Amino acid sequence: MRFVFLILMIIGTGIMAMGCEAKESQMPDDFGLSFNWNTGALPPKYHYAYVITIGPGAQGEFEYSSGYDSSGKSNRWIAPFTLSKDTLEELYRYLKNQDIFRTSWKTGRGLIGGSTTSLIIAADAKEYQIPSISELKDADKMLIEEAMDVIRGYVPESIWEEMNDRQARFEESYQD
Repeated sequence: MRFVFLILMIIGTGIMAMGCEAKESQMPDDFGLSFNWNTGALPPKYHYAYVITIGPGAQGEFEYSSGYDSSGKSNRWIAPFTLSKDTLEELYRYLKNQDIFRTSWKTGRGLIGGSTTSLIIAADAKEYQIPSISELKDADKMLIEEAMDVIRGYVPESIWEEMNDRQARFEESYQD
């Protein structure tokens, strides 16, 4: 019950913060981020990773790679995308209102074998490195998982569909 209450409080706080924010953005020109995700320890046939890079500016890039190819060349695919200025400012405000621009995170013992993440945000000539969700304690983990879902939402659906198709083809054609 406490867990459900905590989730509802976090979501409610986020909605209230977004509704109370000033319309004018204080987004710095150097705002950008890099979000890395991978499946973790899986057989090569099922392993994949992606990197979402946004900014500085309205340009974004989605980079996908399948398997464990250390060169990253044979199964790598890159898709550019663009965000409007308003959308970029919306993302910045969301991250700012959620208190993601900080250097102190509650970490615990990292999980072994699960998916791993990396989120690096740049703003105001500073870099904020958020630990992998596999290392974060519950409250911070939930906050960052939600932020990562928001970031994923800025990648066009057509790119996700293409990535899923590429992974399915990779799995079908994989030979041990």
